[in-house]
Amino acid sequence: MSIYTRTRFSTLASVLTVAMAAGCARDPQLQKQAYFDRANRYAAEQKFDAAIIEYRNAIQQDARFGEAYFRLAAASLQTGDAMSALRNAVRAADLMPENDAAQVQAGNLLVLAGRFEDARARAQQVLARDRTNVAGHVLLGLAVAGLKDFDTSVKQLEEALTLDPKRSALYSGLGTLHAARGDREAAEAAFKEALRRDPRSLQARFALAQFYWASRRLDEAEDLLEAAAALAPHDAAPNRALAVFYQLTGRPAEAEAFLKQAVAADPAPASRLSLADYYAGTSRSAEAIPILTSLQSDERLGTTATIRLAAIEQSEGRLESANRIIDGVLSKERANAAALVVKAATLLSERKVPEALARADEAVASDRFSVPAHYVRGRALIAARRLDAAKQAFNEVLRLNPQAAPAQVELARLHLASGATDTSVALAGQATRNEPRSVEAKLILARGLMARRDLLQAEAVLRELRQTAPQLAAVHAQMGSLLALKNDRSGATAAYNQALQLEPLQLDALAGLMTLDLSAKRPQAALTLAQAAVTQAPQHAGVLALAGRVTLSTGDSSGAESLLLRAVQQDPTTLAAYALLGQLYITQKRLTDARQQFERLAEHDQKPVPALTMVGMIHEMEGRTDEARKVFERVVEMDARAAVAANNLAWIYAENGENLDRALHLAQAAKAALPDQPEVDDTLGWVYYKRGLWPLAIAAFKRSADQDPRTAVYQYHLGLAYEKSGDKVRARRALEAALKLGDFPGASEAERLLAEL
Repeated sequence: MSIYTRTRFSTLASVLTVAMAAGCARDPQLQKQAYFDRANRYAAEQKFDAAIIEYRNAIQQDARFGEAYFRLAAASLQTGDAMSALRNAVRAADLMPENDAAQVQAGNLLVLAGRFEDARARAQQVLARDRTNVAGHVLLGLAVAGLKDFDTSVKQLEEALTLDPKRSALYSGLGTLHAARGDREAAEAAFKEALRRDPRSLQARFALAQFYWASRRLDEAEDLLEAAAALAPHDAAPNRALAVFYQLTGRPAEAEAFLKQAVAADPAPASRLSLADYYAGTSRSAEAIPILTSLQSDERLGTTATIRLAAIEQSEGRLESANRIIDGVLSKERANAAALVVKAATLLSERKVPEALARADEAVASDRFSVPAHYVRGRALIAARRLDAAKQAFNEVLRLNPQAAPAQVELARLHLASGATDTSVALAGQATRNEPRSVEAKLILARGLMARRDLLQAEAVLRELRQTAPQLAAVHAQMGSLLALKNDRSGATAAYNQALQLEPLQLDALAGLMTLDLSAKRPQAALTLAQAAVTQAPQHAGVLALAGRVTLSTGDSSGAESLLLRAVQQDPTTLAAYALLGQLYITQKRLTDARQQFERLAEHDQKPVPALTMVGMIHEMEGRTDEARKVFERVVEMDARAAVAANNLAWIYAENGENLDRALHLAQAAKAALPDQPEVDDTLGWVYYKRGLWPLAIAAFKRSADQDPRTAVYQYHLGLAYEKSGDKVRARRALEAALKLGDFPGASEAERLLAEL
């Protein structure tokens, strides 16, 4: 559907335009009309970049020039600048509320932006004036489809067809709606009818090809796209479409020829930018850079090209250059979302996490429909250890683009870390289907399959990766971990060594070899490997933390402490080092040092339940019960399912005889989460005991004593409950058993009770 009608200019009109130009400088109304007429002429000649400049000049003369906004939106759309098109179309529609074409133009762009309620309002406004407006019915159908009201949407398009049965585009729209509500047979029939009615329609071919593509009927989709390119060999659009198809179906090498053909057909900046993006996306930055550099002086795409150059510098590690380029853009356009995305990514590479997150937040605020902005914000939130918020950011990416494989990979990784293996595997599987070439997607899929012990399927994924990406160390390291799970020690060792040949500091491979050595009672071999890695990379936080763990396992506490402290000094976000330091200090009874390490660990985590639980437990060991209670209260407020904190807080409440109702709730929650832990049954029994519920207390204490008959305090508590219930025989038996097991808190009270029984 044409968004605007091109104007034919007569010779007389051209002469009049020239004659009027001399007086324009003195009359803003005449000047704006001159700009507007010149813009229309450029648009008619398909010189859209020049037209855009002239439409903007006209608007500078009259900020309420609705028709100029309307035409500017159409020209912006022709150059691929959808955001500018949307902004100007909405402005035009607001300035010309009675103009149906303006309302439809704005509504269609609102649909593309996902603003379906606004689009529906525009359509209803048109149809209220003219029930026979075909474009209004189509727009309303698209809007309500976006709101998931597919039946109403189909009815709107069918009504539009009764008004104009020859329009093939309406059949394509009807096919889209049938597909959306799951009626694939009706959808295919509608798409084919659109093509039958207009065999030369590129739009009809694209629609049917997209349907086949979405249905995974790739051969049929490819045939249609090739036919479109053959039908219009000098049209950039079908060549670009075929190039995109090849790129997204894992055949990037075949895309290059069609992108070059698109440039030959239309050497406009937009076509050249697409070719540059292809080169950048296929790690051929040397070919992308000259094209982008040549585009920097372009009036419309110069800033975009400059941002792309900065992105290449950032991705290849030239951070100083990336900062210089992108800061130049931001000094002129502070709210440029694309520039803010690159700046955030560069700051992340520099480990400046708070600054990166701030820039990512600005990018999202500047353009809430920007997929890259939400994606880089998710990465920044991960770096800030705000994992729940990161999941929300990546889910927003998928809401805007359900095919965004990188966001699916990040979500899969987050869910795997939290133990949701099935969700992780499902997301990683979707990512591999959306981006068949993604090694990251297949690696995280393999990890998820391994986590749920589906080793055969994981091995199939990794064997395929080893064929397609043999140069990647991570692939061989993951294969080593898989073979280790299968107890194939020699195969695992070979895979780990292959990974280290490709990448000498591959942490998974180093950790795997060290674990194999330690499990085989070869601690010196593991230590030698760790020391060699530290010698090679003395400032690598991951290597230092790994070496600290191995050193600690060999009994060298002093050496381990030194390595772990160096690790956190190099990178304060190395969480494993804090945890290992805390464990080390506890074994050395250096409780204050241990508590400080876990407190530092908690500072780097948005939801530091494990670290704060350790802090509370250390407070208990130090006899600081009030401080422990405060910490445990904070933990259970943070996560009601934090079983250890709930158990310990319930014990403190019961021991002090306070908040017994709350103590019972906490103890029962801990019991539900940890049903087979004797300590939890003992806490539950102690709460019942304090509440005077002797039979319930006895049952809980008996479970503890049965599960761990060698712990004196469980027998002691059981004896106390029997004594309160009046069962002196069982009370004596339990108290005697407790005293035979050795000293314990309450031993003197047990002796006193025995003397009285």
